[in-house]
Amino acid sequence: MKTCVFFGHRSYDYERYKGSLRKICKKLIEEEGVERFYAGARGDFDRICRETLLELKREYPHVKLTLFLSYLPKTECKPIGYDDTEYVLDRKVYPKYAIAETNKAVVEKSDFVVVGVFREYGGAYAAACYAKRRGKTIIPISE
Repeated sequence: MKTCVFFGHRSYDYERYKGSLRKICKKLIEEEGVERFYAGARGDFDRICRETLLELKREYPHVKLTLFLSYLPKTECKPIGYDDTEYVLDRKVYPKYAIAETNKAVVEKSDFVVVGVFREYGGAYAAACYAKRRGKTIIPISE
């Protein structure tokens, strides 16, 4: 099963990119066979990715949206808008480094990386750079 992960800024005006994101996701499903999308739940980019996948799941009910977790949950829960959750780290890390290490781990699990990165700093930028170094297919929403 092919997979895709999303990385973008926590706070940014992504509304004008919704159409582009939908087109990218649709192409990944139809032409590349992507069946699982990984997204976070921490900001504006995660929100539009979740909304886009919820819409696309009406056409493609086999597609799954997984919330990737940086911290082990204290209780079992299924966040609204996601099919499931996954803690992707295979080792314990200090909380200070959990998000960065989680981003690297989910890159390793993914075939495609869709990015809404417009600043050359921060966690989303670092994750996109890591994905590039690992030779992943990176798809910017701005094209």
